[in-house]
Amino acid sequence: MTYEQAIRKAFHTQKSDANVRGIPFLFEFDDWEYWWIRSLGPKWFEKRGRKRGQYVMARKGDKGPYAWWNIDCITCSENQKQTSGINHPGAKLTEELVKKIYFAKGYAKDISKRYGVRKYTVLKIKNGVLWSSYTAQFGAATRDVRRAKLTKELIKEIYYSKIPSIELASSLGVNPNTVRRIRNKTGWLSVTQSF
Repeated sequence: MTYEQAIRKAFHTQKSDANVRGIPFLFEFDDWEYWWIRSLGPKWFEKRGRKRGQYVMARKGDKGPYAWWNIDCITCSENQKQTSGINHPGAKLTEELVKKIYFAKGYAKDISKRYGVRKYTVLKIKNGVLWSSYTAQFGAATRDVRRAKLTKELIKEIYYSKIPSIELASSLGVNPNTVRRIRNKTGWLSVTQSF
C-alpha cells in the first residue's frame, strides 16, 4: 500500500467509524487532510493514531459532528480522559450504582443485566480495577461472582485492552497466561486470527 493509499484508507475508516456511531462527518478528503497538516505539520500521518502519544481528531465535549468548528487535535490519552468516567456525558455509572454492583451477589452476567452495564464492568468493579478510590471505603467486595467464560466478545476485549495482563486477568478471574496467549495470538486461534 502506498503512502497516499494509506492516508485515503485512514480517511475512509474514520468517516465509516463516525457513520457507524451515528456521528455526522462533515469533511471531504482534501479538507480532512488539510486539517491534519495544519494541526500537526507535514509529517502528520506518522503522529496520528490511537496509541499513547499519538493525536486524534476529537469533538468538543464529545458531542456534535466532526466539523471544522467542533474539533480539536489532542493526544489520544487526553481524549480518553475527556470522554470517559463519570464526567462523560453518556456515563452510566454513578457512585450509587457502583455501590450496588460492588455488593451484588450472583453471576456477573446476571448482575450486568440487572444494572444495565457490561459483565466486564461488573468484574472490574468487583476486583478493584474500576472505581477503586470510591469502593476502597467499603472493604472487600462480595466475592461470589463466578469466573468469566471466554466468549468471542471477551477474547476481543482482552486482545485490544491496554490494561496490563496480570491486572486484566485478575479483574476477569482468568489466568494471566490466558491473557498473554490471546494477546500473542498463540491461543484461541479460531477467534484471534480475525483481529
